[in-house]
Parts: sequence; C-alpha cells; structure tokens
Amino acid sequence: MTPSREDYIKFIYGQNQKKIKVTNKKIAEELKISPPSVTEMLNKLVESDQIIKDSALGYTLTKEGTRIAQTLIRKHRLWEVFLVNYLGYDWEDVHADAEVLEHATSDYLSERLNEFLQYPEYCPHGSIIFGNTEETKEIIFKLSEINLHESVVIAEVVDDRVFLEYLSHKNISVGDVVTLVAISNYDATRTLKVDDRLVEISNQAAEEIFIRKM
Repeated sequence: MTPSREDYIKFIYGQNQKKIKVTNKKIAEELKISPPSVTEMLNKLVESDQIIKDSALGYTLTKEGTRIAQTLIRKHRLWEVFLVNYLGYDWEDVHADAEVLEHATSDYLSERLNEFLQYPEYCPHGSIIFGNTEETKEIIFKLSEINLHESVVIAEVVDDRVFLEYLSHKNISVGDVVTLVAISNYDATRTLKVDDRLVEISNQAAEEIFIRKM
C-alpha cells in the first residue's frame, strides 16, 4: 500500500471520529492533491472495500479501512514514544518524523518496537496506542467544561505543533493535576493552579485540552 493511499485512509478516519462530513473537496484541500486524483483514489478505495459512501458523513471507513487506519496510527504513536523517551524529542517536534516512520514500518518492526518500549498505553500527547489498551469508557471532558475550583487531571491534548509549543511555554503536560482558580468575564481566559504555579490559558486552549475528573 502506498503512503498516499494510507494518508487518505488516516484522514478519513480522523474526520469520521469527529463526525465531520468527508467530501472530495475537503480531502483535496487537506492533502493538497488535485480533485481528479482524489476522485480516482476514492474510487479505488471503494472498490477495495476500504471505504463506503455515506449520505450523512460522506466517505466512511469499512471495518477493513478502520483496521488499516488504526494500524498506521499505532505505528505513529509508538514512534512518538520512542522519539520522546529515547532520542529526547520535545512533544511538539515528533509528529513530522513519526509520520515518515509509520509508512516505512513493517508489522514485524512495529511489534519489536512495541516490545522494546514495554507496551506503552499512551503516546506523549495522551492518545491511546491501539492494541496496548482498550479505548477508555471513562467520560472525558474538555477543560473548558469544568467548574470553578474543580481539580482535574490532564488526559490528552490536541496534537498540533503550535498548540504544543504554547503548552510547553506554559509548562503544562499530560498527567498534570490542575485546579481552575478563575475565569475572566471578558474573554473567558482561565487561571489554573498547576503544582504551586498560577498559569493563564486562553479559552481556545481550554477547548483543546481533555481531562479526567478526580
């Protein structure tokens, strides 16, 4: 399977998870591929029973398509763990190299890497590694949804380089226990207590941090 085909499947998987309708135009814009090429590839994916056309969601993955997507994401997240834990990458720097490595990683190498890493359950951004842990049935909330003076644990953050740099500057990480101290009436800026520090984050940032209640 070529990386380009894998990229289609991963993109559709991500959009399906967010319940966002997948159209030819959206794929062309995201992957920077001409619309005719997108149509040709989508037809191939339909013929190979990896995607189907859905009236509400546009294109959705079949069971086989989902398996392929989760296998790719598993490899990607394993490499992220390796790059952070063993090569000293910052969490905002791992995505691009993990993206390259996932396509070049055989299933055998993936399993050896998993064994070497001692079967990690989560990537550095808090997302699960398929096969090492079950998708949580625990209710996950956005940080923007918690009440004043409530203490919570940061479980996952959006994997976006600019956002991760923002969190690094604020010294906020997955696993931190934070308490909501104040909310600005003007722009909904949140003041958090993290350890013994007070940290301000924007309302947008609070929408992109996911937490578990204590």
